[in-house]
Parts: sequence; C-alpha cells; structure tokens
Amino acid sequence: MGTTNIANWGQSYIDADGKYVGDVIGDVTGGVTGSVRGYWYATNSQTYTSDGPINLMNQVSVLDASSSSTQLTLAHGASGRVLMISCKDATNTADVDLDLFGSASTITFTAANQAVILVYNIFENWVLVSNSGATIS
Repeated sequence: MGTTNIANWGQSYIDADGKYVGDVIGDVTGGVTGSVRGYWYATNSQTYTSDGPINLMNQVSVLDASSSSTQLTLAHGASGRVLMISCKDATNTADVDLDLFGSASTITFTAANQAVILVYNIFENWVLVSNSGATIS
C-alpha cells in the first residue's frame, strides 16, 4: 500500500466499502488498484495574433488568425513539458512548425476550436498525445 497526500477532505470521503471517493490533491506513491482519472489545469496562456515563436513558459497557446495569418514556430522544450495549442479563429492561415516525433512537421488549424496537446519527451522530441481536428503534415 502506498501513501497519499490528500488536501481536500471536505469534498472527499471513504465509502462504506472502504474506497476513497473524491479528488486527490498532491502526490500518490505506491501501487494503485482500479482507475485513476485526472484533470489538467492550465495556469497561464497566451493568445497569438501574428507570426512568431510560441512562448514555452505558457501551458496554453491560443491562435487567433481573424485579422492576419498566425504562423508560429515551436522550439525544443524540457522533458515532461505539456503544451496545449488551440485555435480561436482560422479565417487566415493558422499553423505551427515544430519537430514532431523527430521530424519537421506542421500542425495546421482550419477551424475554430481545433486543438492539440503535446508533450516533450526525454528523446528531445515533441509528441502528439491528443488531436482534435488539426491536420499534421
């Protein structure tokens, strides 16, 4: 049995079968039996309305190509870095050039609400973990 650092007992409880019900805030170490669900809360974002590099200090990058093209570049990150890129408006060109899976790639957004989630891995590549409508080439 592992240890759990729980910080929200007011919203969590142990049910009649001895199972923990609620959210875990903090760290879990040891084995887990059953399923584990999680949520990712972004603490900072930036909206881009013109060409340029994506700021890696932000967790969410929003492309707004309503008034001009938004052609961005994504540099190498740090291992474990998670980045969501979403499209607010694709009236003009909205794309991101990056090194994806070890080769030069372009993520193109053609409609609002398209999004991708990327993780930078230990092999120094961005890896696509989720794609909602964008085109990868």
